[in-house]
Amino acid sequence: MKVLLLSDDLQESHKEALRQLLGKNKVSKTLIITTAAVPYGTDPRPDWLIETIEEVSVFAEEVQEVDLEDGSFIPRDLSEYDFVFITGGNLFYLAYRLAETGFDKKLKEYIE
Repeated sequence: MKVLLLSDDLQESHKEALRQLLGKNKVSKTLIITTAAVPYGTDPRPDWLIETIEEVSVFAEEVQEVDLEDGSFIPRDLSEYDFVFITGGNLFYLAYRLAETGFDKKLKEYIE
């Protein structure tokens, strides 16, 4: 399993690293987790969140987005995704919601 961890905006060099990691310019399906952005407000969405999602979306034919807030969408199996992207925001809130929903275990299984 390959993992790309970034703590900055999606710079051009990061995009190239992602392309190399994926092995192609575009994959079939990706999951974007926006939970970390929730404390900053998502109505309306911050510009940085919109821009990040747009930048990541060019790497996939299909993009599914989840914020884990209402529990209405928690995939049972992450193997259907070519990659999972977790966008910036409050890391502590993200960790809290991942643990509370059990999604942290799913991510660990996916990575392993």
